[in-house]
Order: sequence, then C-alpha cells, then structure tokens
Amino acid sequence: MGIKSASINNPGKTGVFPTIITILTEGDTLNDIMANGYLNSLKLNFDIQLSEYYMALVSIDPNPNVGNIQVGWFNISKSNDNWSLIFPTNLDVVLPTIPNHIATYINTTGTLSQDASTAINAGTIQAGLSGTPGAFISYPPAPNNGSLQLAAVNAGGNFQTSIANISMGQSTIYTIGDIGSSTGGLVVSTSIITRIRLSVALDPGTSSTVTVIDPFCTNTSNVIISVVSQVNPASVLTVSPQNGSFIVTFSAIPGNVGFSYSIIK
Repeated sequence: MGIKSASINNPGKTGVFPTIITILTEGDTLNDIMANGYLNSLKLNFDIQLSEYYMALVSIDPNPNVGNIQVGWFNISKSNDNWSLIFPTNLDVVLPTIPNHIATYINTTGTLSQDASTAINAGTIQAGLSGTPGAFISYPPAPNNGSLQLAAVNAGGNFQTSIANISMGQSTIYTIGDIGSSTGGLVVSTSIITRIRLSVALDPGTSSTVTVIDPFCTNTSNVIISVVSQVNPASVLTVSPQNGSFIVTFSAIPGNVGFSYSIIK
C-alpha cells in the first residue's frame, strides 16, 4: 500500500545534519521498502525534499490488522531520479541468501553473516520447546550420505534424560555399529559399562591354556572371545578373567591360535 505518513523532525534548522525523516508504511514488507525508487512518492504526496544527508526512521506495518510492526533506521540514497532506502553501511549487515539460516558475527565490530564454519554459544543451545518438537541434526561431508539425529520423544512424564561422559584419559571416538535393522536398542545398565575389543594371535606351545595380558581386564570383567584360526582342533572350555589378564582354557592343545575378544566391565 506504500507510505501512509511522513514528516521531518527538525524543520527550520538549516545546516543541521543528518535531518531525520519519520516514515510510516502500511501493507509493505522489508523487501518492498528496499525496492529502488520507493521514496519517490515523498515529494509528490507529502511535498518533502530529500537529500542523501538525511536518515529515515521507518515503521514497517506489513499487516495492519495484525499489529506486527517493525521499526528501523535507514540511509537515503539517490540513483538517477530514484530515491531509495538502504541499510546504514556502518552496520555491515549482510542480508541472508537462504532463509532460516542462523546469523553469526564474523568479526568484533558486529558484522553479521550466515553459515559460519563454527557457530558458538557460551551457554545452552535448545532445540524445540515444551510441546514443540526439536532435534539436533548433523550431516557428513559427502552429499546424500544420510545424517545423525538426536531427538527427544515423549517420556511419559516431565523427566529429563542426559547423556554425559566420565573423566577421560584420552580423546576417544565411539562408533555406533550397523545392526542391519531399521530399529534397535543400545545396551544400558544401572552402572557405568566400559568395553574394549581387540584381536590377538598366540602360540601356547604344548599347553591347552592361553594367558592374554590386558590391563583393561579385572577379575570381575566379562570376557567374550571368538576363535578365528587355530592349528589343532580344539574348543574353548573356559575364559577366566584376572586382574590385568585373562586365561583361556581349550579342550586340547590348539597350537598357534588367533582370536578376537571383548572385555566388558
């Protein structure tokens, strides 16, 4: 609908710059008022002479019956015979090229942009609201290679579920394996579970027992082995966890034997 009203705030003060013009628009969006030549109607309809020394305080009311009004400062620019509103250059605001992307500061002077390589918030980042679902979605480097999502579902009550690490002795990457199904579950316990999986090849000589040294193991650990190679036919009779090792007893002398094992504690 265009400019509904306009006035100069400091009439009669010759040589005082910038002169401030207040403008009320109605039925126009931000994109509408940024169109080339939008201010041309000021002279025709309101008898207001313009100058690039002026600044405009604009009220944007795209839906008069809703009351969603925005107010902002704009510079005034002239190109040929067209007078237009532009963003103040000292604000360094980069208009988004893709809607709904998060704006970030790219320097210490307040320049805004989007899609920074790293966006940081010093406090909590929240996805969704109570009654409004939200999720964290992470995409890998290669295109069309799926995503990893962390999403909440109804908990049956106002309960909070947290995933937290304990004190670590090294940087660690935990890998979620493919279970070959569209649904599945993770092993849970009322106490902390730690697990290590390795492979070993040993020659017990003429003995039917093999001792594997592993500092991760304790006498209360659960050790699971899977034999992958052996010289002589022999089956596993027992696996006995010890502090810093475990002992595998075979039904016969296995010779040089290779197996993989998991230690859970």
